[in-house]
Amino acid sequence: MDGIGNMIWRAKKPIPGFPRMTLSSSDSFDEPVLKPEWEWNYQPRAGMWSLTEHPGALTMRAFPPIRPGDFRTIGDILTQRAFRTRQNEVTLKLDLSAMADGQEAGLAHFAKSYCTLGIVQKAKVRLLSYNQNGRRVTGPRISASTIYLRSVWGFAGKSQFFYSLDGRTYQSFGDAYQLTWESYRGDRIGIFTDNSEAVAGSLYVDSFQYQVQH
Repeated sequence: MDGIGNMIWRAKKPIPGFPRMTLSSSDSFDEPVLKPEWEWNYQPRAGMWSLTEHPGALTMRAFPPIRPGDFRTIGDILTQRAFRTRQNEVTLKLDLSAMADGQEAGLAHFAKSYCTLGIVQKAKVRLLSYNQNGRRVTGPRISASTIYLRSVWGFAGKSQFFYSLDGRTYQSFGDAYQLTWESYRGDRIGIFTDNSEAVAGSLYVDSFQYQVQH
């Protein structure tokens, strides 16, 4: 009854004079530092990512996870919080030209469970790959060096992945995935890459577009 411990949805900013910030936002990776909305899943490995090596893009170098095939043990996953609102759409533009054999890269949702849509390269061939809690579905061969990956979800948390080769026409791929708002950090959406065979290959992230309808 005294108001202590109650959730406050709107309040005056405690420190004036700073620009408005949000929990999640779009990014074209043109700045030399990451925006404060971003967070790494684990402490990032030094020297394995850069905002200056490939100007206008985030460079992520691939290295083996602690346990091969286990998404939860991938070292560097760059994430933002996923909003639970009426309509959410995230579109990721990737440059695959520097990928190496054994490497995987893509877009992920994860909390108590996880689901990813990405590209896997083996024997110089790249294939679309959907992974829901370790259950994989392999898609078509990707010969283009640029791909767009998209996730769309609403308040109920039912997410659907899409992909496009031109940024205009999108095709759905994989089953609809139920986001899990559990775990102390809630659902997060992230960009990932790893290599099950060696420290080899890079991913260039051109842009991350986040559209929210409250």
